[in-house]
Amino acid sequence: MIINHFFSYAKSKAKSTVSAGPLIDSAGNILQTPEENIEEFNRFFASVFTNENLENMPIGAVDGFKNGCLLELDINEEMVIEKLQILRQDKAGGIDELVPRLLILIKDGISYPLTVLF
Repeated sequence: MIINHFFSYAKSKAKSTVSAGPLIDSAGNILQTPEENIEEFNRFFASVFTNENLENMPIGAVDGFKNGCLLELDINEEMVIEKLQILRQDKAGGIDELVPRLLILIKDGISYPLTVLF
């Protein structure tokens, strides 16, 4: 992929490398292996992770939603074509490597399949 080539090139031009370590665990021991470092990072991130109470989450008042569920979504081909038409042609493609310029050019051919998917 293009992205992999970019990062390989960028890494080859880097003047320095950054690495974590050596890490010290909660008992004061210096960790020696990558596996030990991974486990220590995991312990740390697990200790600061917040478990939210999902039973009492507030639900915003948004049209088309009830109890956090989408009631109805009406999308037609004209809406899809309109959204594709306003894409900025000068932007790069996403992870799928489809550039906006291509999507704009083929909007009439892909509008129906996209409408069905949405």
